[in-house]
Amino acid sequence: MIREATPADLDALVAMEEAFPEVDRFDARTWRRLLAGRSVTLVHETGGVLDANAILLFRKRSRV
Repeated sequence: MIREATPADLDALVAMEEAFPEVDRFDARTWRRLLAGRSVTLVHETGGVLDANAILLFRKRSRV
């Protein structure tokens, strides 16, 4: 199931980052900022476990 991420997903999002090289990982602070800011974070959930995410970032004065 695809849904919008919530602050309750923070620990799972940070844990998912462990699969990436350390230099490319988002830490908890970055995830909190993304979840609270002008962006949309979508997650895919299978059996109650997050297994994928996508982030859509928006810019000020953008026409999108």
